[in-house]
Amino acid sequence: MVWVKGGISTEATINRVADESTEKSPVVAEELGLLSAELTFLGERASAFRNFANRSGETSTITFANTLIQAERYGTSLSGALRSLASDLRDQRMQKAERKAAALPAQLTVRMIWFFMPILFIVILGPAFITAMAAMKQ
Repeated sequence: MVWVKGGISTEATINRVADESTEKSPVVAEELGLLSAELTFLGERASAFRNFANRSGETSTITFANTLIQAERYGTSLSGALRSLASDLRDQRMQKAERKAAALPAQLTVRMIWFFMPILFIVILGPAFITAMAAMKQ
């Protein structure tokens, strides 16, 4: 987004991101390289973005491609569109994390009942049982 806001073209920005992400994520870098090549050689830029989205199949990538298509179609600011997209994707990740956190107590309760409670009963009731058995023998 910084490069787009700085005035670099979309293809150059995608190339730059692909180059910088090669070490951390070679698959993403390869896909971005293919996108850059398609943008250069295909006549219609929207088809290059659609091909990129179809190759990955990820919802966030599809949203990214649709955002770029709409920004170019309507002539809106690409940096503004990407900023809005980043904010939306951040919110989606936060909601996903909150859903996982909300499901955690139920999962922990079942595990606690199966694994923790029997041990607790043995520790608490064990000495009383031993004492009762010793008292019955006398």
